[in-house]
Amino acid sequence: MIPSIEQIELSIMNDGGFNFRQNLIVFRITESSMVVNHECDCLIMTKSGYLTEIEIKRSYEDFLNDFKKKHLHEDNHIKDFFFLVHESFKDKVIEKLIEMKRVPSGVYVYDDECHIRLEISYTAIVEKIFGEPYYRCDMDDYFSYSNGWTAKKLFLEERYQLARLGAMRYKNMTEKLLKL
Repeated sequence: MIPSIEQIELSIMNDGGFNFRQNLIVFRITESSMVVNHECDCLIMTKSGYLTEIEIKRSYEDFLNDFKKKHLHEDNHIKDFFFLVHESFKDKVIEKLIEMKRVPSGVYVYDDECHIRLEISYTAIVEKIFGEPYYRCDMDDYFSYSNGWTAKKLFLEERYQLARLGAMRYKNMTEKLLKL
């Protein structure tokens, strides 16, 4: 059974690869946050102020709906971008990304117990698209979700805003739990 969004979010926080003890991890950020220009399921900010976005998908249909959005998760603050999908539809997700020549920093997979693992990396997706080593491929021939070397650090005020939003999410969640 596919875990709830809350279980998935907790697994991201507990996963050592996302480094909760060193990075700020905030969920459900909207464009009105004044930090990014689109809705993000999960933002991870490093101590140096760079952002990683994780787009959480609980169904293949949810993944396909991403292509109907006006934005392509493009923001000059997003250094890395990952999809996090359930193992039951990971192969379809990867096939669709290859078909559309859309390349995230990678695709993470979670199972029914919410264990997370990296399924495929940026370079591996590019190599599957073109059938040759990554370094021979022209970046103009595919769409990259991540800004890598050109991503801009958040200003101090933006970092504060993201931390403030994270604290607000915590407060709302605690109030919700107390009502139960």
